[in-house]
Amino acid sequence: MLDRIHRRSVFRRFAPPARRVRQGSVTLVVAARRVEEGEGAGIAMAVGRRVGPAVVRNRLRRQIRAVLFELDRRRPLRTGWYLVIVHPSARGRSSTELSRDLSTALERLGAT
Repeated sequence: MLDRIHRRSVFRRFAPPARRVRQGSVTLVVAARRVEEGEGAGIAMAVGRRVGPAVVRNRLRRQIRAVLFELDRRRPLRTGWYLVIVHPSARGRSSTELSRDLSTALERLGAT
């Protein structure tokens, strides 16, 4: 099960030197999760206004959330915090293309 990230202290961990990989229309940033914070993976998304109007941004968030849950169901993510940064090129991409980008980025970071 994936947790959603809400705390500012966690978001600060995504600053450099956190590991990041850009793959296609997404960038994936990984930060370590402390033992006292529990097991499992936590996710957050950053979809800027340059991607499009609110309807487009929200659709992309839903697509990416569904893709991540499906990838985690097939092969659970390692314990850690994950930030998905969505670039304007993601607009209009299919779930299959987003899934391919995210799975490749996760493999490159060794998160699966």
